[in-house]
Amino acid sequence: MAGLLRNITGWGRSAGRAGNHALDASGLGQQALIGIVENSADPIMISGPAGEVFYANAAYRAMAGITGDSFIAPGVSKLVRGDAGQAERLYRLQKAARDNIPAEEVLSIGAGGARRHYNVRVTPLGRVTPLDNAAPAACWTFLLRPEMPAAPDTMNHVFDMADNAPVGIASARRDGRLNYINQAFSEWTGIAQDMVLAGGVSVFSLMEETPLPWELDMAAPDIGITRAALRAASGGLIPVSLIYAVRRDAAGEPCEVHMMLRDLRDQGAFERDDLAGIESRYSRLFDVAPVGIVIVDPDAKILQQNAAFQQRFHEKSARGENFLDMVDRDYRNDVRRKIAEALGNGRQDGHTEIQIGAPGATRSAQLFVTRVQDSGAESAALYLVDITEQKHLELQFAQSQKMQAVGQLAGGIAHDFNNLLTAIIGYSDLLLGRHHAGDPSFSDIHQIKQNASRAANLVRQLLAFSRQQTLKPKVISLTDLLAELNNLLRRLLGDRVDLNMTLGRNLGRIKADQGQLENVIINLTVNARDAMGPEGGEIRIRTENVSASEARALDHAWMPPGDCVLIEVSDNGPGIPKEIIGKIFEPFFTTKEVGKGTGLGLSTAYGIIKQQGGNIYVTSEPGGGAVFRIYLPRHDEDDGEAAAPVADAEPADLTGKGLILLVEDEEPVRAFVSRALAGKGYTVLEASSGEMAIELMRANSGRIDLMISDVMMPNMDGASLLKEIRVLAPNTKVIFISGYAEDAFRNNDEQLGEFAFLPKPFTLRQLAARVKEVMGNN
Repeated sequence: MAGLLRNITGWGRSAGRAGNHALDASGLGQQALIGIVENSADPIMISGPAGEVFYANAAYRAMAGITGDSFIAPGVSKLVRGDAGQAERLYRLQKAARDNIPAEEVLSIGAGGARRHYNVRVTPLGRVTPLDNAAPAACWTFLLRPEMPAAPDTMNHVFDMADNAPVGIASARRDGRLNYINQAFSEWTGIAQDMVLAGGVSVFSLMEETPLPWELDMAAPDIGITRAALRAASGGLIPVSLIYAVRRDAAGEPCEVHMMLRDLRDQGAFERDDLAGIESRYSRLFDVAPVGIVIVDPDAKILQQNAAFQQRFHEKSARGENFLDMVDRDYRNDVRRKIAEALGNGRQDGHTEIQIGAPGATRSAQLFVTRVQDSGAESAALYLVDITEQKHLELQFAQSQKMQAVGQLAGGIAHDFNNLLTAIIGYSDLLLGRHHAGDPSFSDIHQIKQNASRAANLVRQLLAFSRQQTLKPKVISLTDLLAELNNLLRRLLGDRVDLNMTLGRNLGRIKADQGQLENVIINLTVNARDAMGPEGGEIRIRTENVSASEARALDHAWMPPGDCVLIEVSDNGPGIPKEIIGKIFEPFFTTKEVGKGTGLGLSTAYGIIKQQGGNIYVTSEPGGGAVFRIYLPRHDEDDGEAAAPVADAEPADLTGKGLILLVEDEEPVRAFVSRALAGKGYTVLEASSGEMAIELMRANSGRIDLMISDVMMPNMDGASLLKEIRVLAPNTKVIFISGYAEDAFRNNDEQLGEFAFLPKPFTLRQLAARVKEVMGNN
């Protein structure tokens, strides 16, 4: 409280008023504010930019049910309960506090029979350090409303209390004319109360100085404390501490000021007696603040620091040490400039982000700087909010966004390559059909097809990274899968690498593509082997269940919802350097020599795990190896799902008959498919667009047995075309061909109905077999 009130007493300086109107932090006015506000019978609370409580007096804490000497109290929203009307009134007050305008509403506070009605008034305080300069603070005053109309003797009692108060009380209009004074004020000045009621006395004529808000600055806070000199009836001056509160009209103009004046002539002894208690309370609040606080002189040397600063940023910092020496070199000029600006104009102009800490243990922090003036010596208060974890999460999120963007690019490239490879492989098959094995051209054509097939495998890896490959998920027991992989992994690792598996008990099942998941585990294991080098080492594979609550508590940017299953692959190799750990999942990034890796292994693993609803994370310390953690959603359906259908054997006879509508916008692919199917005995109608396919369907209504269509086409895509075909010819069978995964468009539209799918690139034999399967025994 003392720290906050010390700043309140400095409002006059921050608003541009003369320095002698503001009280020193150790002056008598500080005691007046603490004593009067803290012991006020009316609950008083000061809120910050987000509605948080920065100060609450004893009456407010009692109303909130807080006991003891604690200044921690709940906000108004925690005390107010009731209907929508009550919530609306509270909202208007909170909005007024944020908008820096006065407001007043009636709120019911309490529970059951203990509910009381209060006139709640919000009074803006302007911008008060150490609160955030982005929004103003506000004073909330709670005036208890009588449950029944006040009896005359009650009102008389109230006026009697004001008249006999041990402090001066006065009220003045906008033009300075007094409209009320109490007995003490009358005795000090010799002005009779009847003269005040007649409206002939100006407050300006009674003060040596007139420190009222409109006299000094129209933008000054509506509540404040300052010193003044009151002209006494004896002809001398009475030094007073003046606490004022301004009431404004509907237009926001000040119309009345209420004043409470305390005689300072005989209170020096009181102030000295209580000063030690104030300092003790201030020190306690300073040390328990949840943010780091450092007081520095104009040369940035440390005068005082709290426990939070030492615990979070620099354990060995000491008084007299230069604060700038703890700041990363790249940020020192910014800190030096912020300190100079704060000392120069007394304002806090936002915050800056810095890196601070002992060598090798720097942390990220938001730095706020304000001016402090104590006994004439200027210093700066530095407030440091630790944002290290926040920056870590921001980096993870940025990396995730980058990976998503790269994945979309890779998927688009892979789709176009699949069209090219479909034509290359297809025409190679057509040529091989016309050349026998002894033909000199046969080996050349075969080499073309083999290299195209190798290219197709690379494209599949790109699609895996971009999460657009075709998967065949089924329910899997990880324990069984790893048991089957155990022997294969040991052969791959060799004699110099020890493989240790720790499998969790009662491990949950997952639903995934088993072959792809096996590839991910093999890839991570082989990479760990290569990282450890020829001397070998130890690789550990561990599995365990992770509950939803445990998953939410992990420091990861995204986790699968619900319960998860963890697969962890770790090694004791040299670890991954800090400068490249953020790049290892990017496609074509590799630390291996040229010709020893494509750079697609980890990017493919990343895409496979993401496409199956999970996530993969890596941590590493220099010399401490690397740890890859895979989190996959737990699947708890019946065991019956685990049985995947076994594909029928490919028919020996791939010829057939029937009318086929082929829809493909890529001319080379369309030409190959048409020739291949015609060679197998089918009649083929070609269409280069969805619109042309609809015209052919209408012209051949009821005769078309099968439509083969690409998915991604200009103007009308495959899904839109299928909806039209279902209306024109509902019994026509459909095969979609695409370089993307089947799920990429099936999941986006559940109204497509039944259709078959053939991923690109495909061979002539794969095409003929798929058509034969869909057409039946034609």
